[in-house]
Parts: sequence; structure tokens; C-alpha cells
Amino acid sequence: MQSGKELIDTALYGGIPERIPVSIVSTAWIFNNYGQDLALVDRDGEQMAKSWLAFNRDFGADSVCPMLSPMLIPEYYGSELRIPQGGFPLLVKPAIQEPADLDKLEAFDPAGAPRVAAAVDCVKRLVKEIGSTTFIWLVCIGPISTLSRLMDTQLIMECLVEDPGFIERAFEFSVEVFKTTMEPLIESGVDAIDFSDPVASPDMVSPRMYKRFFWKHDREVAKWIQSKGVHAIYHICGDVLRIIEEMQNTTARGLSVDAPLDLAQARDRVPDATLIGNVDPANIIMNGTPATVTAACEAAMIQGGSNGRFILAPGCDVPPTSPSRNIDAMIRAARQFRH
Repeated sequence: MQSGKELIDTALYGGIPERIPVSIVSTAWIFNNYGQDLALVDRDGEQMAKSWLAFNRDFGADSVCPMLSPMLIPEYYGSELRIPQGGFPLLVKPAIQEPADLDKLEAFDPAGAPRVAAAVDCVKRLVKEIGSTTFIWLVCIGPISTLSRLMDTQLIMECLVEDPGFIERAFEFSVEVFKTTMEPLIESGVDAIDFSDPVASPDMVSPRMYKRFFWKHDREVAKWIQSKGVHAIYHICGDVLRIIEEMQNTTARGLSVDAPLDLAQARDRVPDATLIGNVDPANIIMNGTPATVTAACEAAMIQGGSNGRFILAPGCDVPPTSPSRNIDAMIRAARQFRH
């Protein structure tokens, strides 16, 4: 019988695993469930690992998904952010308020960022304790969307039209910072890096702009991650049907897709891709029942996993207040499903 690690590896390499694997890509829910303070825990590798080890023991999913804090790079460069209760960081004052500010930013040094050390410590503990059988799936914000916490998203959108030269330089800067940040985490033994780019969503920019400005940088990131011997998993929020072929062409081994996407249509468009998703995290996982969760999971596995190249997961991050019984139902659905 394949271990969780083997199931996910097989799916990401384009093979047919013994059963559809399941991954709960939701750090906020994990920490909340195990009583951690979301504003503090990402500075403490031992506590992060403790929560994921408890999750692995209590729920038995096929992966653990530690997250590199989205606060890390913006705070390093002086952006001011705040975390609402049980929520995600909100930009209060960006480090880049005008294009000239980009040239004032120095090279990123992971040694000066305590959250990098904490994440490395967490991953090493997980690799040591469960890495032989459980897939270590690191979640992070990709470089393009990290930029939206260094400068206001509205300014990014304006510059896409009015100052494309600047935005290209800004994207290139952010990609290099991302690579520098990821190096020690790759060395710590992660199996995959899941990078998200919500700013590239068709809900935010047109497919034409995505292809012109975003795609090549995300492709560079995916290829770089995989050149290091680690799987690249690529997530964009919203309904990405109009750009799903371009997402596959980044060469990322897994395409993580959100709840609005029609999985059956996506599978028709990219029959050879490993799709990951896309159970609705709010309407189903947070507000549903074990029965509705099970039904949604079965529908996703039928639509997305007809050829076996599929990993069941939430469409996006699970709200921290979601009931644990629904997480359990999701994992059980994958274990009990048969093609």
C-alpha cells in the first residue's frame, strides 16, 4: 500500500496512485484548531511543527502543509500590516509608495528574517518525525502577489497600463527575493513548494495581461523550484478556466484551483495535468455538514480525477473557524473513494 507521500508523488509525476490523495492546505485552520495565536506562531518553529504533528496524528491526511508567513518579506522591507482576528494580513502602509522607492530596497538576507529560521526549523522537525511517509507541502505567497504587500495593489494595476517598464522591474526584483527566501527551505527537505498568485486571477486582470506580464515570471519560478529537485505547485484564485492551459505551460507539476472553477471543463482543457482542489472552503467546509462535504469531495474526485491525476484539497485556504468534523469528512471521503 502506498504511503501518503508516495500517493502525492505519484500524482504529481503524472502517474496513477492507488487512490486519490488528499491534502488540507490550510495553515490558519490548523493553528486555530490547536490553539495557536496566528499573529505569533509563525515565529516559533517548534510550535508550528507541534500543530502539524498533532494534525497528522489526529486526522491522518497524506500531507502536512507548513506555511511561510506572508508577513515575512513585506515587513522586512518596511511595509506595515495588521492581522485581523482569525484573518489574513492586511496592508496598512506599503514600503513602495511610488516607483522610485523600488530602487531604495536592498537585497534580501534570510539571516535577518526570524520567520525564515522558524519555517526552516518547523520543516526540519516535520521531515525528521514523519517525512518518510508523509508529504511535506510548503505553502507560500508567490513573488508577484508578495509584491502586492510591498506596494498597493491599485498601484500595480495602474502601472500595468501606465508604466509597464517599472512593473517588469518590480516583478523581477520580487522573483529574486523569492528565490533567496526559498533556498534554505528547499535545503531543509520540503517535497513541494506551493506558490500562489491571486493577483494574477482573471477576476483581477484580463487573460491578455496575465500572458503578457505574469505568466513568464510564474513559469520562471516553477522551473527554478523543480530544478532544485522539488515539486512546484501553482495556485491562482478564482475561475481560471480561461488561463488553465497557460498555467499548465508553466511546467508546474500541480495546478491548485479554486472553488469557482468547473473541474470537468478544466479536465477537458488540460487532460494530462495534475489538478488539485477544489472543494469550496467557505460554503462547504466552513458552513456545510459532513454529508455535504462528502458529496462535494466525491463530485470533485469524479470530475477532476477521472484519469487519476488529481489531489483532493480545499479550493483555497480553509477559514480558521471551520468545524473539525468537516475536515475529517474530507479526508475520509478520499480514503473511501474508488474510481
